[in-house]
Amino acid sequence: MNKEERQVYVLLTDSGTVLGRMIKWYTKQPLSHASLVLDQELQEIYSFGRKKPSNPFIGGFVRESLKSSLLLDASCALYRCSVSSSVYTRLQRHVDEMRQRQDQYKYSVWGLVGVAMNRAWSRDNAFFCSQFVATVLQENGAVRLEKPPALTTPGDLAALEELAPIFRGSVRELLEQWREAASQQPTYTGPQRAAGRSRHELAVTSPAAALTTAG
Repeated sequence: MNKEERQVYVLLTDSGTVLGRMIKWYTKQPLSHASLVLDQELQEIYSFGRKKPSNPFIGGFVRESLKSSLLLDASCALYRCSVSSSVYTRLQRHVDEMRQRQDQYKYSVWGLVGVAMNRAWSRDNAFFCSQFVATVLQENGAVRLEKPPALTTPGDLAALEELAPIFRGSVRELLEQWREAASQQPTYTGPQRAAGRSRHELAVTSPAAALTTAG
């Protein structure tokens, strides 16, 4: 793998919420939520969803924590996307700009209705989760989509050829394996850690052979 490559990840989850069950019903896919992960410690996780885990009625641009009550016991699948350093920088800049204006963004419920009707419906500053992930990845040259972001489901993301599956299980299991893999690797001593595969992936990728795409 080229030493100039960087890694980002797409995390698909299903936390069993009412909205998640509705999405699974009309997409016929096992995982209902998509997030973009920009770091190798699984800390920089962004999506569109609940602003507060306890309130399902207020949604928008969010930074997520895998340790939250909403996600910790969720089913999940993790996919790796290798990108150039320049693409990685653009991805970071794009998300940073959205984060700085996060109060201007809303969750696109009507966009979900459009997916159910197979009609792309979009408006400025409104996204649903997989639309957000698809938009950021495509606009910055990380992937090529087969359909508009406004019609892209979590399962469509899983099927992208640029994404490699590396884990399926629960979020709790993912965190445990990621933590174990990190503890078994030498301490990070310089920027070379960002090149190629994450040190965590050395152990986490073992379930990949049995992992199937969501969709």
